[in-house]
Formats: sequence, structure tokens, C-alpha cells
Amino acid sequence: MGQTYPARNTPKTATTASTTAQEIIFDLTLQERYALRRRDHYRWLHQTAMFLIILMGAAVATDIAAHPAIALLIAGCGIADVVFRWSDKACHQNMLYQRSAELLTRLNNHEITPEQAGTQYKQIETTDEKIYWAVEADCYNEATHALGRDTRYLVKLTPWQKITMHWLSHAATHFPQPERE
Repeated sequence: MGQTYPARNTPKTATTASTTAQEIIFDLTLQERYALRRRDHYRWLHQTAMFLIILMGAAVATDIAAHPAIALLIAGCGIADVVFRWSDKACHQNMLYQRSAELLTRLNNHEITPEQAGTQYKQIETTDEKIYWAVEADCYNEATHALGRDTRYLVKLTPWQKITMHWLSHAATHFPQPERE
């Protein structure tokens, strides 16, 4: 389903250590954006489930919608939130974001070397439980723009990938890597 690009990295858990500060900064920027996107998605799911539970509970309590289907929907929202742990996942993504931001700050302040940052980045990156590759690709594009990199290598997402990026993992995307001069 998608395009094939020259490999940037192998799957996230096997990322090779970046060697320059520029590469680490790019990887950390991408990680920050990815973690924020996932956090916000999980927060939205949790808040929507809680809103529906409260709304439907109020409707049942006031006899506006005293129907068994409403009770089933209320129970389904509550069960989904507990089973899928959306609020826990939002907290986990927030922790990944904070660790990435702290590492980026330490690197920019020259408190650590790029090699040390690369090692610590790998530790942060491997704690993510499941990679949503279309989200990663979209964050790659954002980081490319934000850091003024060559935009010829942007990843083109299909409409299907854009719509389902937070719901389906998709296949691992290989990102283009600018040639070094």
C-alpha cells in the first residue's frame, strides 16, 4: 500500500545510533512530535469515553433515554476505556515526550555528547509499545519542515493512511535520507 523510500532506519527498536548532533536533534524532534500526537489521541479517546458515560448516565437518570441500548452503550464506553487504558497510554506518551525534551535540552546546552545522547535516545525510543508508522511518517515531515531540512524527501501519505494513522499500525515506512556532501 504506499511508496517505498530509501531506508532511513530499520524499524524503530533497531535504530542505529546517530552520529552527529544534527541527526540526534532531528530524531529527538521527531520523537517529541510523535509522543505528543499519540498522547493527544489517547487523551481525546479517554475524554470522549468519559463524556459519553456522563451524558448517557444523565440521560438515563432523568428518564430521557431509559432504554436498554443506552445502558449497553454506557457500559461499552466504560469497558473500552478500562480495557484499552487510554489514559495510561496518554501518560506514557507524555513521559516519552518529557524524556525526549529533556535530552534535547541537555544536548543543545552541550551537557552531553551526541554519542551519549544517541545512546539515551535509543533507550527512550525502545520503550514505546507499538509504532504507528503513518503517524511517525507525518511527524518526520513536520520535523523536516521545523528544522529546515531538504523537503524533497518528505513522505507522501495516502488519504487512507492519513485517516487511519492513529488506528492502524500500517507497514513500517522507510524514510528518505538526504545524501551527505
